[in-house]
Amino acid sequence: MASVTRTKIFTIGQTITREDIADLIEESLLSDIGLSDLDPTALVVTAQSEAPASPVPGAWWWDKTTQLMKVYDSTHSLWLALGPDRRDIPVLNWNGGALPKGAYMCNRRGIGPWDGTVKLGTRATATAEMVIGTIPATALSGAWTPLSYCGIVWCYVSAGQTIAPSNYVYARDNNTGEFRNLGEGDPTGEAPIISLGSTTGGQSIQGMWIGWKRG
Repeated sequence: MASVTRTKIFTIGQTITREDIADLIEESLLSDIGLSDLDPTALVVTAQSEAPASPVPGAWWWDKTTQLMKVYDSTHSLWLALGPDRRDIPVLNWNGGALPKGAYMCNRRGIGPWDGTVKLGTRATATAEMVIGTIPATALSGAWTPLSYCGIVWCYVSAGQTIAPSNYVYARDNNTGEFRNLGEGDPTGEAPIISLGSTTGGQSIQGMWIGWKRG
């Protein structure tokens, strides 16, 4: 509970002026303020490197590690980036195994009507599909995960694929959500990312999401 410490004391019989009242207000100290002392409608933002413990639905967190503002999605128990540098949505990983940080995801054909969930698609047989986004952290099979669809995102580059800064990074024709460089296969397919770093593959790098490049 909040407490007030007065630094100005009045005595009985003392004449109190407007200046005295102003000094009392200005010099008093307010301490030990907790959430219970705030208006229930007040927006509280926690700024720290680790995710806040036991967040309430709709809680806000400034992630000092990634420098992103995030909101807590209590339905899926996820922290989702709000932008402007990145935006996330919650999706379900229906792939048969875990996906690495930076893997792409898209709606998969042949699994019935769209139900609001997202599954990794096989690029070689999914010509009508489009990459929706990439995941900012490893996603276990059958688990909900954030999916980054705007701004600066992560992309997992296949081993042996040389990527330089400002290269187009293309979705690869495989079932593990990996990306490739311009020199492999058809260069007119999915190209949603421009790289912001370099790699010889087998790791995740950051890139700027730019949409789709179709032949």
